[in-house]
Amino acid sequence: MADKFAELRRRLEEIRAIRQRLQDTSPTQQEPIREAAAPSASAATAPSSTVSRIEELQRRLQEAIERRRQRVAQRTTQRQATTPPSFLVAPPLGVPASTQQPAVQPALQEPTAPTLLDYAAQYGPAIYKSNMDFFGAPREGGRIHKGLDIHLPEGTPIGAIKEGIVHHYGFDKDLGYYVRIKHPDGTFTTYGHLKGFPEGWIQNNTPVKIGTPVQRGTLIGYVGTTGNAQGLDPHVHFIVRRAGKDGFPSEYLNPINVFAELSPQALMAKVSQR
Repeated sequence: MADKFAELRRRLEEIRAIRQRLQDTSPTQQEPIREAAAPSASAATAPSSTVSRIEELQRRLQEAIERRRQRVAQRTTQRQATTPPSFLVAPPLGVPASTQQPAVQPALQEPTAPTLLDYAAQYGPAIYKSNMDFFGAPREGGRIHKGLDIHLPEGTPIGAIKEGIVHHYGFDKDLGYYVRIKHPDGTFTTYGHLKGFPEGWIQNNTPVKIGTPVQRGTLIGYVGTTGNAQGLDPHVHFIVRRAGKDGFPSEYLNPINVFAELSPQALMAKVSQR
């Protein structure tokens, strides 16, 4: 963003310099012409026409700078409005919160909800807005989309896609509120842009479910637009990663393949209709 501002300002300064040179040189260049003969109408209006065009370009650049400044201010205000409590702010997802794996807590009776797989089987292609929702889709800066975006109404309850333990949950500046589950097969699934967590997951300003076993369908959160999904349609950014040698999330996997392993007939037949 700062580079774009600098580029716009550089271009504005160049236009101002050209305009100044025209104003400085036009009188001396026209003096011999006035002594020899009266200039034609087109010659007389040429400098003023050029200056007018420069002034128009200068005005447009100033407006562009102002619009960009307003957009940056608006996004900053939105982010500040959704800044989470300090106890929820988590380290970047690629950095372990500690060098120890979370201790497994006793299983508790938890409310249940449909999983993303259930919603995919029910609604089919309607849960995808475009090809940009899929794993590997291009993103700004040469990046690729490392998850699968599943669009559902805001507040829709989400259940864990398969059994595991709650590895971590909190807030990330890009993912917003998220939950990460570690599974017995050595994979991790992450659910991002959530509106919030189930009741009881935060007690006395402390996340209390880390290490808690979950089953397929255990309620883990609600569809939202937190993080960098502000202003977009509500959706879940679903990530699948394989554990590295240290036991923490490493390689990104295509979530569609994970869906297909769990229920090839229920999901892939729907996806193939796109």
